[in-house]
Amino acid sequence: MPDTAASLARILVVLTCLIMPAMSAATPFPGPDGFGYAARSIPNIPRFVLMTGNNLVLGDDDVSEPIDIGFAFNFYGVDYEQVYVSANGLIEFGGPSCDEGCYSPRPIPQIDDPNNIIAGLWADLDPSSGGSIRYQTIGSPGSREFVVGWYFVPFYGSSNNAMFEIILHEGTNEIELQYGSVRASETSTSVGIENGDGTLGLQIYFGDDEEEGEGVGPGSFQPFDVGHVVLSESGYLITLNASGVPVPTLPAWALSLLAGLLALLAGTRRRPVSSGR
Repeated sequence: MPDTAASLARILVVLTCLIMPAMSAATPFPGPDGFGYAARSIPNIPRFVLMTGNNLVLGDDDVSEPIDIGFAFNFYGVDYEQVYVSANGLIEFGGPSCDEGCYSPRPIPQIDDPNNIIAGLWADLDPSSGGSIRYQTIGSPGSREFVVGWYFVPFYGSSNNAMFEIILHEGTNEIELQYGSVRASETSTSVGIENGDGTLGLQIYFGDDEEEGEGVGPGSFQPFDVGHVVLSESGYLITLNASGVPVPTLPAWALSLLAGLLALLAGTRRRPVSSGR
């Protein structure tokens, strides 16, 4: 019997290792990631600082100088007071981490640059061909919002353009993504957040230029509509749970399997050993 118990224990360990990576993917929306960030859909309420915000003049693939947020914002456990804005639809903390504006989006996370990013609509955008990038801190102390908006910025070599905003919330450290009408054609696109060394991240969307993109995770979470209508008139909020750690769930089949194996293992240990008479 000891051999049977040991075998069952080994099987239990192997199955647990196989099931654990799928735990966070069991939620219909992306997350939580390994730090505890998760995303959910919210009403579409863009701040639209096109007329009131500071004009950020960036050429194709440019990255800005450091821009003051106006308050301390905590991202993956680190406080920041400045951001760097890329022409290609993302902001970075701690300094620009790649040359030429990171015009080739990739899945999140990866250890390759750029890291420490919030990708609102990471794509090959070209503000030198039109549109405007604006930023502004709005609201009252204690509940201010730092808004970076890409307004009608065209995709490189295309007449299609994008309107979207990345909004950082003071105090709650929440990240809000707001989208107007965004149309893309034959372009890679990535949406999500990633920590400083590229080991943790929350991928809300990734699509390459060969096929229509899909949301990440079960439930077919697809903020990008068919027909290349992307994130049209939608909003998403990324929050950190109170404990700062993920709260994963197992699918029902995995719970049943583990419960059965544990019962078998307990039964083999309780079974009396024969005296041989």
